[in-house]
Amino acid sequence: MDCPKDFNPDYEKRLQFYAPEHQEQANSIFEKCEKYGIPFKTELKMVTLYGREFWVQATGKPVYSEEQQIIGIRGVLQNIDDNKSNELNLQNSLDIIAAQNSRLFNFAHVVSHNLRSHSSNLSLVVQLLNEAKNAQDKIDLIENVEDISQNLDIAISRLNDMVSHQNLLKKERTLFLSSSL
Repeated sequence: MDCPKDFNPDYEKRLQFYAPEHQEQANSIFEKCEKYGIPFKTELKMVTLYGREFWVQATGKPVYSEEQQIIGIRGVLQNIDDNKSNELNLQNSLDIIAAQNSRLFNFAHVVSHNLRSHSSNLSLVVQLLNEAKNAQDKIDLIENVEDISQNLDIAISRLNDMVSHQNLLKKERTLFLSSSL
């Protein structure tokens, strides 16, 4: 794959065929297999001779001499690039959905809290209006209804601003992502 058929890589330079972030892991599994006979099966990101990155499933086990000394590693590298890309895309989508669910939960909590306090205040004033004995008390209580109404309007306006801000951020993110492709 992306390599001449007669290419014979130098064993000492084997780590150059692994992505920089996977070289330490590759070195560790090979070293454990060579020194201690520990077989391995893992996923690693490799790099072709021409720099293209791809995912493999690396499976290997030690090869023993007649004297039971480890003399090498026998293994298989299976290209799983398409599956791994799909897996990473799915995980990314799940992360985005989890973040959106978290924001939605927080927004629902804020909405519930803001509306509940105004609703409680309004219910209390209505109850006091029903119990009021004279016209002046009722007039004073109606002023409270006006205050509650204004505060409720402000709260709804702020919630609407939050939604508008989130939609604007979402549009900017979408534009940025589509322009970077």
